[in-house]
Amino acid sequence: MKEKGYQIEKKVPRTIVTTYGEVSTNRRRYIKSDATPVYPLDEAMGWQKYGRYSLLLVRNLSEFATKVSYRTGELAIRLFAPFTIRHQKLNQLVTQAGKEFKKQQTSDERYIELKQAKRKPNVLYIEGDGFVFKGKNNKKLEGHRFQVSEGSQEIGKNRKQLIHAKDFVSLDRQTALKELTAYLGNTYHLSETIVISNSDGGSGYEKAVFEELAGVCQRHEFFIDAYHVNRKIKERLSWKKELQKPLMDAIWKKYDYDNVQTIMDTAESCLIDECNTFKNQEHVRKLRNYLEHHWEALRPF
Repeated sequence: MKEKGYQIEKKVPRTIVTTYGEVSTNRRRYIKSDATPVYPLDEAMGWQKYGRYSLLLVRNLSEFATKVSYRTGELAIRLFAPFTIRHQKLNQLVTQAGKEFKKQQTSDERYIELKQAKRKPNVLYIEGDGFVFKGKNNKKLEGHRFQVSEGSQEIGKNRKQLIHAKDFVSLDRQTALKELTAYLGNTYHLSETIVISNSDGGSGYEKAVFEELAGVCQRHEFFIDAYHVNRKIKERLSWKKELQKPLMDAIWKKYDYDNVQTIMDTAESCLIDECNTFKNQEHVRKLRNYLEHHWEALRPF
């Protein structure tokens, strides 16, 4: 700061609420005759003027609020967190976080890469999925998220950080997709890059969508991750839990489609007596179709 002509005027105390509770610090206030006073620590930490909450806390609260109502969130925070927050304030923080994210996402700074040489990573990862969260009056809303990164790196013991990660989130899938497409085109040259993509395989997140995103690349590999598949298996075979693990093993350990078919035949043969309901019949039919349709995307690589 001194090389820019600033001088330390004084130290000013500030208290920020973090995921670990309140943290107080004395940060330096720098002044210059022809400029507004600045707090370098505030800028480095992303603390907004007059704000009381850390960026990580706001991010965690926003994610938490997608799972429960604001009143339930207030109660859970009061019971388990080292701080309290009213549901009205929680709503305000989530709304403000959404506005800030949208502002950042649509800013012209997105295209600063235009002034730089395009990146040519060996591998690029793209993932996408939809999610449901509660809005005002507990109205269910559907969001869409895409993320691109160049892998991960270790930043400490048992800690990893994504490399050049960027998220694209919107209530409209096409909007998020458009933003991601523009970012990829302005940032990367993929002719020598292996693009690895994954999703849950649902509508709007099929292989063809990611193939279009990958464009002219060295190779594109699409897969459906184990989390989504296992969740589907547990959901469809909730009435016959003893078949869940054998089916998962047939997919992930053996990648044996004949074995998968045998297990599904077994499930179908168990549709007798009280298990023979229309709901269970539909579960078996849909699971069989799901695995058949996505079998290539489950192949280990």
